[in-house]
Amino acid sequence: MAEPPTIPKAACWLAPEQAEAIARVLSGAGIQPAFAGSPEPTHTGQVARALGCEACDDLRSAMTSLEVDLVFIASAGEFGHRDVDQDLTALQLAKQRAVPVATIDPIPAAAMELGGTRWIEALHNGTLAELIRVVPRTRRTGALDELHATLETFGVPRSCSARMTGPATLGSLGARLFDAMDMIRTLMGVPETIDACTVSPAKGRALHQVPGESLRGLAGDMTVHLRFADGRAAVVHLSDQSPTGGFDLRILGTEGLISLTPDRLAWQHPTGQLDETAIETEGDDPNEAAMTRQLSNLCAGVGPSHAPIDYPAVLAMAHAALLSCRTGQGEAPDTIRRLMRTA
Repeated sequence: MAEPPTIPKAACWLAPEQAEAIARVLSGAGIQPAFAGSPEPTHTGQVARALGCEACDDLRSAMTSLEVDLVFIASAGEFGHRDVDQDLTALQLAKQRAVPVATIDPIPAAAMELGGTRWIEALHNGTLAELIRVVPRTRRTGALDELHATLETFGVPRSCSARMTGPATLGSLGARLFDAMDMIRTLMGVPETIDACTVSPAKGRALHQVPGESLRGLAGDMTVHLRFADGRAAVVHLSDQSPTGGFDLRILGTEGLISLTPDRLAWQHPTGQLDETAIETEGDDPNEAAMTRQLSNLCAGVGPSHAPIDYPAVLAMAHAALLSCRTGQGEAPDTIRRLMRTA
């Protein structure tokens, strides 16, 4: 008689308000939470009880010594931000142990603090994508696969607009910005300049709140206007304040208009003819469904079917947007990328 399949076990790092959503994602992915901790040490016991597992108060230890099949960072706290070289060593040891590390927060999150550290080498030689997997990635969903297949006939996008929203429990505003820049880079390339603005979710504040120099801890709404050297353009609307997750994308080109949602692609030709394709979806929340599927594949050892994240380009684009929010002017990703090497 065949033995029942082994259920993969995970060590999780999260904030208390994320516990319900993370438990739902892990259950859907067929992953058992075995250990849990929190960036705020006083919350470690609370999140462990919420997930019904043992407490773990050291994220690096989870990567380097715990007997698990996955380390899932839902809230990174200071990881990858303060003791960056030690954090990179922990990621490398996890890879040596064949323990994949997945994160919702971008790691690293502060581009200007990487100079003089070993992260620069990992960033530019492509190994960072092997050490840590960002989830959920919109670019790895069935909807984007369908879009890329259609673009082979449709041609080069001339302009596009995208909306990507969801609750903060499944991704901060910084995480959504990183995901959006990864998607736009794949569809249209790296822009020449980026002009962005943020809106704080806090009520009653007289002063305009602007982001700092890190993608970590961002909250609210953001609009991003990307200008490309050849005259093309893209507009992105992001938020981590929406009750439910989702995205929609519109692309204009010489062959008409493409409208994309998680469950439908519609191509309206210049003649007015409409071609529609239904896309198979799982669950009610696209962000949650994508995270569930991507974690399940990671634990199952499903090989990558998409190009890895171009970390230098995507981080440069995201941080150009942050800088633009502070200066009120368009900023160049190429400038940020040069500073990342010399900071």
